[in-house]
Amino acid sequence: MTTSRLVSERVGQFFIDDDRLEYTAFGGGDRWVVLLQSQLVPRTMHDRLGRVLAAAGMHVVTLDLLGHGRSDRPEDPKEYSVPAWAEQVVALLDHLGAEQAVVGGTSLEPAAADDRRARAGRRPPARPGAPRRRRPDARRGAGRGAPRGGPAPPRLSGHNGSVPLYRDEAVVLRTQKLGEADRIITLLTRRHGRVRAVAKGVRRTSSRFGARLEPFSHVDVQLAEARSLDVITQAETLEPYASRVGADYAAYTAGTVMLETAERLVTEDKEPAVQQYLLLVGALRAMCDAGRPPAQVLDAFLLRSLAVAGYAPSFDGCARCGLEGPHVAFNPSAGGMLCSDCRLPGSARPASETVRVLGALLSGDWATVGATEERHLREASTLVAAYLAWHLERGLKSLTHLQR
Repeated sequence: MTTSRLVSERVGQFFIDDDRLEYTAFGGGDRWVVLLQSQLVPRTMHDRLGRVLAAAGMHVVTLDLLGHGRSDRPEDPKEYSVPAWAEQVVALLDHLGAEQAVVGGTSLEPAAADDRRARAGRRPPARPGAPRRRRPDARRGAGRGAPRGGPAPPRLSGHNGSVPLYRDEAVVLRTQKLGEADRIITLLTRRHGRVRAVAKGVRRTSSRFGARLEPFSHVDVQLAEARSLDVITQAETLEPYASRVGADYAAYTAGTVMLETAERLVTEDKEPAVQQYLLLVGALRAMCDAGRPPAQVLDAFLLRSLAVAGYAPSFDGCARCGLEGPHVAFNPSAGGMLCSDCRLPGSARPASETVRVLGALLSGDWATVGATEERHLREASTLVAAYLAWHLERGLKSLTHLQR
């Protein structure tokens, strides 16, 4: 009796400029083999060969070149040339840290045959002397009462078809319990905007990636598309912001407001929101890595995310007539500072230092923010909260727990 050796499989990705390429690595070791497929064929054609070679001790990588499989499809026709594909293979080896590799592949027809056999789940040939099972046909009918010689009923295939998969970087915004062991995870992704997906079994203690899908976590996730909610099939931690933010109450409350704001401002699921994603990742990095005060990081994030969403405040000129300042009246409903002629009843009159630090928070001038007195920073935070509440049309639940 022969036993097959189990080999590890890992799906990864890397970027050339702004184009994403996806690959699968089989096994490990120092002997690298890169398998390339025929044109217009996905890398899954080589999965069977990759497992066989990996079982023999080789480190095998199958690559979807640009324009193939799950890699990006650039518009530049030069990216579909043989020299460009060669550069992509070299970039893959650099990404994996491989000094040299054997590059090969199989022709289309044998690979397609292997793929058809794998998808059909073909049974092994019968043993000599074993009785052969008769296949139902039209003459035998569909069952009791079926007319003799009538058409055979349609048969359900035992294979559900391939499930589309995609990978993306994401920040976990929120989690909700689902059933006894699952969770609904709300993600803000780099390429697909806001995504709501199911993580199966993550509430069990034996879950492989349950701890990686907590709010604030910066992860690389693989998802399977479904009719309603996608399903998370793999998650890898990029930055463990969840544990670092959770250790500081001020950072935790400020970060919670950021997550809720990002979810509210990105209104449509699976609509790209790259700037909102980059703002959120930058804010978490500023609090955890750069050590900036959470309150000021939050104010800067709120002003910039509102500006990206189309609600940019005006601090230098009048928000209504455009007259250059400085001005003394601030009104959230008008969009920022107002001149004396455009001033609305009920407008606030912040100090000039407060207006200056608001502009610095919006532009990222941290030297000016650091030199501002505490009372002006508190006044700026109050105005930012009022501006946010006006444009979101309802308050944030997390804002009530914020320490100001």
